[in-house]
Amino acid sequence: MATWPVQLPAKPLMEGNQETLPDLVIRTQMTTGPAKVRRRFTAGVRPGHYEHYMTKTQLDYFIAFFEQTCEGGALPFDYTHPVFATVESFRFVGQPAWTMVSKTHYRVAFDFEVMP
Repeated sequence: MATWPVQLPAKPLMEGNQETLPDLVIRTQMTTGPAKVRRRFTAGVRPGHYEHYMTKTQLDYFIAFFEQTCEGGALPFDYTHPVFATVESFRFVGQPAWTMVSKTHYRVAFDFEVMP
């Protein structure tokens, strides 16, 4: 399995990042009264969004990692979770995007899911 490259920032920016617990239940709305809720899965993906501050060289490396190593987001990669400090399996969701911050620096954003 691919691993997050050491050439890229190890941790995302603090602002603009989020992660959500997996939705493991199914809700059925009743005609009257409260909805019925039951557990549907024992494990699920945790969706999230990270942003990294990168140089032009790092951005080039990131693009190659996404397009070639992860085959455009089809393959997962190991990444050290910035909060829990555990190595987990991540997978890109959708296409990463970046914004130029200065002549040599970019803010790179991507959505992901942490695999169970």
